[in-house]
Order: sequence, then structure tokens, then C-alpha cells
Amino acid sequence: MIRISSFAQKEGFYYEKCIDWKTLKSFWNDKNLKLAVPFYDSFLHLNTLESHLHVPNFSWTKPVFFVEDNDLPFDYLIKNRVDEYTKANNYETVRAQSIYYPDAQDFISYLTIRAINSRSSLDKPELPHMSSQTFNFNRWLKLNNESST
Repeated sequence: MIRISSFAQKEGFYYEKCIDWKTLKSFWNDKNLKLAVPFYDSFLHLNTLESHLHVPNFSWTKPVFFVEDNDLPFDYLIKNRVDEYTKANNYETVRAQSIYYPDAQDFISYLTIRAINSRSSLDKPELPHMSSQTFNFNRWLKLNNESST
């Protein structure tokens, strides 16, 4: 992971810390690494909600797909697509929760940072699907009957 991250930090493109598939494959080791496909911002998410036609070639590894339920109106659409794709390709799914900030009261602070980073404003942040205050650690604890100690 350190080698992949270092390469992405130094050689990333378009001002982003990222690498392409070919480079990722060159660093890959199934013994020590696992590819997790996020629920939001994945190719299935983009294909489902934005009519993209991305289908990565996973022939070099066996990814795990995260599945979330954040009470957003489009969650079931993405979940159905993930279920179809993983069953057709015999991939594993794991229940997950995106966590971007500690508590619901921190949502405005998080939104402010996202607006600044996207060069927009809090009055009109124009952040796609930024419609929920449920991406916080305390909600995850509550849903999973865990304590923060």
C-alpha cells in the first residue's frame, strides 16, 4: 500500500493523487492486498445514476463490493445493480458505511470543506448527491449497537 500511495502522490495526474489500472496491476499482490469497490462513486454507481458505460476488467484480482443503506432515495437502485453484477461474476459483497465526519452536527463543517475544495460556495455547493447527514461515525455506532469506548 505504501508503494502504491507513494507512486500516486508523486506521479498522479490532473492534480489528483491517483494511478491508472495498468500501474495498479504492476504493484498488485493478491496475498497482501484486496480491492474494495465503494458503493458510492464506483463504476456501478456512475452507470446506474449517470448513464455511464464503464466496466473495468477485474481479471487480475477478485474485488469485494461494498453495499450501503443510507436512506437515500437512490440507494436501492445502486444496491440492485451491485447485487446483479456480483452474482453474475461471483464476487463477494460486504455491508459497509461511509463515514466522513464524527457526528450529524458536523455535517455543515464537512459540507463547507467540500465546497471550498470544489471551488464553490456553501450557498450553492453543487456537490452531487450531497443530500444526507447520515455519513457519520455515531450513526454507524448506533446502527451496529456499538459503543465509542
